[in-house]
Amino acid sequence: MMEQLSLFGDLEPDKKEIEEPNKAPVTESNIPKIASSLASHYESILNWIKDGYTVKQMCEHLIKHKGLSSETYSQGTPKIYPKLMIYLTHLQKDQLVKLTKVDPVGHGDFVDYNEQYVGRKCDAIFMLVEE
Repeated sequence: MMEQLSLFGDLEPDKKEIEEPNKAPVTESNIPKIASSLASHYESILNWIKDGYTVKQMCEHLIKHKGLSSETYSQGTPKIYPKLMIYLTHLQKDQLVKLTKVDPVGHGDFVDYNEQYVGRKCDAIFMLVEE
């Protein structure tokens, strides 16, 4: 076994890498940094998804009832919208939610989402993944 010299002169045996399970739990540490502030609202977000809220409606609730920033872009989209989409995409990668519909224009006209869709997502609807 090889030994390494530490900064303090002590000899330390090589540390074996710890294997992590395939699916990490949803924690702030594995959420993209830009969206990590939403982790504390995890339960509320899942409940809103269960109730059929759109992403923009969830933004409104986060602003009005959870005290998040009400800043908007010039076209009126809340600045937390991209963060929430990143967070939801993360939950989708963890197979907790699934993107089902998108509004490509922003007029409330939702179309079914499939993986080949590459257009804009002015709003979106997710659903909980059944286990």
